Amino acid sequence: MNESLVSPPSDMKLLTQGTQTGLWRTLDDVARRGLDVIIALLGALILSPLFILIAILIHRDSPGPVFYWGERIGRNGKPFRILKFRTMYETTDSYSGPRVTGQGDARITPLGQWLRDTKLNELPQLWNVLKGEMSVVGPRPEDRDFAAHWPLEARDVLLSVRPGITSPASVLYRDEEAMLQSGNVVDEYLKVILPSKLRLDLLYVHHRPLLTDLDVIFWTLMALLPQLKTRRVPEHLLFWGPLARFVSRYFSWFMLDLLSAFAAIALTGLIWRSNGPLELGFGLAIGVAFAIALVFGLVNALLGVGRIVWSHADINDAVALAVSTGLTTSVLLLINMLWEPR
Repeated sequence: MNESLVSPPSDMKLLTQGTQTGLWRTLDDVARRGLDVIIALLGALILSPLFILIAILIHRDSPGPVFYWGERIGRNGKPFRILKFRTMYETTDSYSGPRVTGQGDARITPLGQWLRDTKLNELPQLWNVLKGEMSVVGPRPEDRDFAAHWPLEARDVLLSVRPGITSPASVLYRDEEAMLQSGNVVDEYLKVILPSKLRLDLLYVHHRPLLTDLDVIFWTLMALLPQLKTRRVPEHLLFWGPLARFVSRYFSWFMLDLLSAFAAIALTGLIWRSNGPLELGFGLAIGVAFAIALVFGLVNALLGVGRIVWSHADINDAVALAVSTGLTTSVLLLINMLWEPR
């Protein structure tokens, strides 16, 4: 294979700058590892009946082992063996042929083609996640021969994180095999697909908040639906999709409203106690704070205040917040009048 076939993205320098370092990276690694273990354990438990069924089907479909172990390059360049359900015939050609597969590859069994189309052959990699060799979301682990074609400035960035079961590039190129139809699938992969996947993987490593991981998981699951399988996900939504937008616009503000409401109730209780007894109760206080935050969030959503970027807000945005606060207070007073026991 010719190394010149893979040309680095034109914005490579930008994509390789700004990766996390120091304490923040340590905290991020701990949070991601915890999320990976939880998802992998729950996934393995819930999907265990499906694993057994697929194992039986593979055993009946063609002679050979149920699983395939393939060497891949992991974090910090350490090789590991990736685990998949076997999708090829157990023959010499399956091991000596091209490392990538295109449409109509004769080495793939009929059941194996279905497993590849549905991505169910990737599910055993939950074991790699539990072992700490992979993450649920991360750049897809590459074969050693293809990884050797990465530009040097990109290699260190991509290998600084755990490879993943899915990634933004995996979502965008979920029909990769259908795109490889020429006689020389390896050259076509190196010329057309690998550079684009490399750019997406670098963007992911450079911008990888946990919310992005949740969106990638969401798009991966959506891509399994027959109605959405052929639809292309807009690239920008791979890195800041519906879950990230919901959390940033609504959930985070709701939590701030909840904490502010609870603090206000606590302060009111302290002031009230200075003049007389008040036995509101912790549970009721939490409930009232939740109700205040919910009403405030709904009013903000109706008025569009939740969409304001406050670092760029002007006087009109402050007026909108004042109006929202006034409406919320009126609604809460009305609820209190109707709810207050007689």
